[in-house]
Amino acid sequence: GQNLYAWTDSWWSAVRTDQAYGWMLPTIFLHAGPGHLARNMIALVAASGAVEFLMGGRWAMAAYLATGLGAAWVSYVGHGAPPLSVGASGAILGLFGCTVTFVIRRRREFNTAQRWKVWRVYVPLFVLLFLPVIANADVHAHAGGFACGLVLGLWLPPHRRIHELAAIDSLAD
Repeated sequence: GQNLYAWTDSWWSAVRTDQAYGWMLPTIFLHAGPGHLARNMIALVAASGAVEFLMGGRWAMAAYLATGLGAAWVSYVGHGAPPLSVGASGAILGLFGCTVTFVIRRRREFNTAQRWKVWRVYVPLFVLLFLPVIANADVHAHAGGFACGLVLGLWLPPHRRIHELAAIDSLAD
């Protein structure tokens, strides 16, 4: 706890005075304790599973890193004092954001089973995970990650499995 605070306090100074923005990267992998890590891991399973299925593993990793850094940046800019925020929740909300805009933009590419899964599995799961998290802890990081994800989701391409599975529509009328 105290070492983590000291590290992120010194990283804040390095970013502020020396523009050492690379110190933001470790913050998306560090957590304040076992409970914080456990909550983020549960949410990460849902969020990364959706992005990996829809866009592929490489895009899921890229989206995690991009939205995590975006979240760290918004958190840094939004706070006037140290330390840098820690935790994966900004990146996780970024993955949620990617999924939301991806699903909205590409909804016509899904078959009936895929649409069923999106509206009856992903959306309720996201609502259950998203609502308690958005206003908890570092609101700047959460909102920044989600906003970055919304933008990325518009741009990211679907994994080829989306089109392959859409060609087999066993639930169509």
